Amino acid sequence: MTEDDFVGLLALEGRSGIAAFHEFRMARSDRGGQVHVFFEGDEDALFYLPAIRGRAGTRDIRIYYCGGKWGVIGVRDAIEGETGLLTDCLFFIDRDYDDYLDSQPPVDANTYITDGYSVENDVVSTYALDILLVEFGKVSKVDPQYAVAHQDWVLAHRQFVRAIRPIVAWCLAMREVKHRPNLNNVDLRRVIRCWRGRYCRAAGGALTFAKMAARREETVAIGDIRRWLRRLKLDEYKKWVRGKYELWHFRHFVLSFLSRRRDLNRNWVIPTAVREGRLFEILGGRIGVRPSLSEFLERQLP
Repeated sequence: MTEDDFVGLLALEGRSGIAAFHEFRMARSDRGGQVHVFFEGDEDALFYLPAIRGRAGTRDIRIYYCGGKWGVIGVRDAIEGETGLLTDCLFFIDRDYDDYLDSQPPVDANTYITDGYSVENDVVSTYALDILLVEFGKVSKVDPQYAVAHQDWVLAHRQFVRAIRPIVAWCLAMREVKHRPNLNNVDLRRVIRCWRGRYCRAAGGALTFAKMAARREETVAIGDIRRWLRRLKLDEYKKWVRGKYELWHFRHFVLSFLSRRRDLNRNWVIPTAVREGRLFEILGGRIGVRPSLSEFLERQLP
């Protein structure tokens, strides 16, 4: 296969994939001592790089952003097709809905795929809440509000998962018939609300979501939505709640709790990074490494 063939392949995945492939070809050294890391987008680096650096030691880490999941896969396949070797390359992709839709790309030894829907799901946890409360909110673990926050989070999160579940069923039903709802074009504040301490869908929230995400002519049968709803098990919510949506809810809960705490103590200020909602940036290097990621890095970076 010629260079033009590779460029043509990557053109199908977008310009970021083309740029990453050419940058890799220029950066790769025959002397070794390098680790080439390919991400979907720049936020992924905030989460993965601390763990990668911990395993890579003094090796030279080169980072490439591929403009999405299929950009990463396109670059991986192009590199393997040209060199036949991926020994110094690591590829990171989100699981997304592709397991449900039987469209997951092959995952080889050099590719890490998230346990849940996306890397953002890994950031949302009671452990992450503990970090935000103690390190940033300065809430002592003996303060009664510490226990209250954890209890409220468990309930609020359960409510959010139940509220978003029918909307996810609609998304999957749409994807199944080859519609492409734009899940980034959604303002969840118009879909999910907190009413008297309880998270629920806003009045007409599901219809509002559909109008924001899809074109008017794109429709799906109610029976298909119900069928998908039955498939979405509550104890597997990390696989089907979109990571950005779960992180949005987590951010809303934390800010609401800390705002109430501030109201009781006007001399206390919510840290800027938390107030601005930069939770992914804050937590990426603090929440530890998932077992699946640890095993992957131990295997690929001995």
